[in-house]
Amino acid sequence: MTRCRRLAPAVAFLLFAWFVLLLRPGTCLAQTEAPRQVEIVLVGALGDDPVFASRVTSWFAVERFRVSVRRARFLDPKQVLSPSGDADVHVWVTLNGKTLARLYFASAGGAAAGASYFLRELRLENGLDEIGAEHVAEVLNLSTQAFLEREAQSAREVLEQTLKAEPAAEPSAPAAAVALPATKASSAPGPARDTLPRAEPKRSWGARVGYGLSYRGDEGNWHGPSAAFELALWRKLGLRVAAQGALPGRRELAPLELRFYGAMFVLAASFRHALAGGVDLAWFGGPMLDVVRYAPVRPLSAEYVAGTAATEARPGASGGVAALWGRQPVVALVAQASVPFSKTHYDVVQAGARRVIGRASPVVPTLGLEIGF
Repeated sequence: MTRCRRLAPAVAFLLFAWFVLLLRPGTCLAQTEAPRQVEIVLVGALGDDPVFASRVTSWFAVERFRVSVRRARFLDPKQVLSPSGDADVHVWVTLNGKTLARLYFASAGGAAAGASYFLRELRLENGLDEIGAEHVAEVLNLSTQAFLEREAQSAREVLEQTLKAEPAAEPSAPAAAVALPATKASSAPGPARDTLPRAEPKRSWGARVGYGLSYRGDEGNWHGPSAAFELALWRKLGLRVAAQGALPGRRELAPLELRFYGAMFVLAASFRHALAGGVDLAWFGGPMLDVVRYAPVRPLSAEYVAGTAATEARPGASGGVAALWGRQPVVALVAQASVPFSKTHYDVVQAGARRVIGRASPVVPTLGLEIGF
């Protein structure tokens, strides 16, 4: 009891000191960061499409960003190199030749830091269609965050050189820009929204050829040519049809030597999104059919006689991811795993007794390289 009485004043003092610290002006346990101000200028024909403006703003979280969008007929280099206004970052989006989009980022900064800049160029495979517009909007969002965190910077000289390639403003061009609403596409209710013209979604496709290597367990390592066809259906969703071939190869499963070859066919739904550095990721998954041809070549022992050849169809499921670089040509590194629903094993019979000499792998991992457009 005596020890507890001595500790009581000390504990009370610590609690009182902690309570005073909580009540000090300017002291709080958590502070909410103010939303960052982002101004986006759509230059030329980009500003005539209200669907594209809504697509751009929909990528920004409303609790973190306050986005305003306006349009301008021409790009003014002076505004890019000397940004003004209260926004944390200014972005100008241009489209040249329907397949080259440029994103100019500029921030006035403080008196000591000075202005900072960043330039992104995007090659659009099929122009500003459904996939191209979504790609530009996603990259704009990711690049804005990287620019605000000072993870992406470009020299002023780079912007000056690139701005010279932009179309010059006509003398009669109006100087004033018309402001566009900057709300998320899903948060602007009202009947007036239904009167906006909607862009007809366009579908794009791509084809690639390559070479792949598969691990098959007791059946050995198979390799051969591959082909893939991809169809973009809606925004980031698409369809992938692929075939992976296996060239003839031999494998010893004592006491027999077998020859294998075949092909795997995959029909999968795909989901594609962009990463920083111009890399796209395409995730896919769906049913597959593995067609395997195996034939005994010779027995390794005089006690056995080779049987007949056979072809087996193994249905199953397959999924994976493809990392894509470039536009034309496109280079893709594909990693996938396939799971056949059937279980295959190879047997020999001796004196009426059956013995398993090999099994097909329950999971078939495949790594391939594809090149196409």
